[in-house]
Amino acid sequence: MEINTRVVDGVQVVSVSGSVDAGTAEKFEQGLMPLTQGQEPRVLVDMSDLSYMSSAGLRILLSAQKAAKAQSGEVILVAMQEPVQEVFAMVGFDVLFRSFPTLEQALEALGQ
Repeated sequence: MEINTRVVDGVQVVSVSGSVDAGTAEKFEQGLMPLTQGQEPRVLVDMSDLSYMSSAGLRILLSAQKAAKAQSGEVILVAMQEPVQEVFAMVGFDVLFRSFPTLEQALEALGQ
């Protein structure tokens, strides 16, 4: 798994590639959680190159969403691949996160 962070139009974008599983979850958490701090954090998680996410990854995303919402922010998912999207729907996470097919659409929804 690789995780890269950049700022696009003033919004934190975290790109995740490969698999988030028990072996890589800690690295994912270390890259994502600090971005959910501060005033009204908005974090886009680009999942276009993510092929698999285990329950460990789901737990981290849920924790990140809770942390961001506590600061009046949000974690938004971008470009989920179908296998990952199916897991989100199966566990009901599709109603906990806003999701967009492209980064541009997510930024537009944020008014960027």
